[in-house]
Amino acid sequence: RRLTGQNEELQHRVQLLEEQLRAAKPEPHSEAAPHGPAVPSTVAQTTPETSANAGKRGDAFDPSTQPSAPGAPRPLGTTPPSAPLESAPRTTGSVTTAPVREAGQPLDIAHGRLVGDQPAPAEIAAAPPVAGPKEQYDEAVGALRAGKYEEAERSLSTFLSKNGKSKLAAAATFNLGESFFLRGRHREAAERYLEISTKYGDSAQAPEALLRLGQSLSAMGAKEQACASYSEINVKFPKAATRVREAAQRESKKIQC
Repeated sequence: RRLTGQNEELQHRVQLLEEQLRAAKPEPHSEAAPHGPAVPSTVAQTTPETSANAGKRGDAFDPSTQPSAPGAPRPLGTTPPSAPLESAPRTTGSVTTAPVREAGQPLDIAHGRLVGDQPAPAEIAAAPPVAGPKEQYDEAVGALRAGKYEEAERSLSTFLSKNGKSKLAAAATFNLGESFFLRGRHREAAERYLEISTKYGDSAQAPEALLRLGQSLSAMGAKEQACASYSEINVKFPKAATRVREAAQRESKKIQC
């Protein structure tokens, strides 16, 4: 009870103090400020517009006061379209203009040109000169003498397919038979040696081709045909090289012709 009474008494004193302050507050413009000049009423009385702008900077952009100034918000559709962008000028004269890269076309960074562009004529490497028939034949015979029989077979077959009427055709056919004979492929060898007897009978390789034909037939077990080939050497080529005629005699005795 005692605390409640003190609280009520305090509230009453506060209420009385507020009433005294309101009663002592002077009326507006009733008396001038002490020790200072009178302030004109035009300055003291501010309009609602100046009081609203009291907290703003003087140089701040206000779109409400300047609606047509650049940057002021405008309704959609009222802004004029921008001018089209000008394309970069292309260099003319002695300087070559850069190629126009289409959309999606890759750029060759290493050479500074678009992928797919034709290179300059100077960049095209000159093709090596094509070897003639004589060079091709010598290369094939070199492979045969080096023991590269498969390579010699391919080279000689290619040579004959392109130069069947060449002066070297008989020698190429004989060496092609040799590439088979030295690998034990006697049937294929016999076909090439027989071809020399029928197509190139007057060639320098014809006597030795008969000797090789007899040896191939003997290896195949065709003894009678082999003996006939040996004996034909003396009949058709009596002036054949001595080594060829002597080899034919030895082979005949070996198989007892």
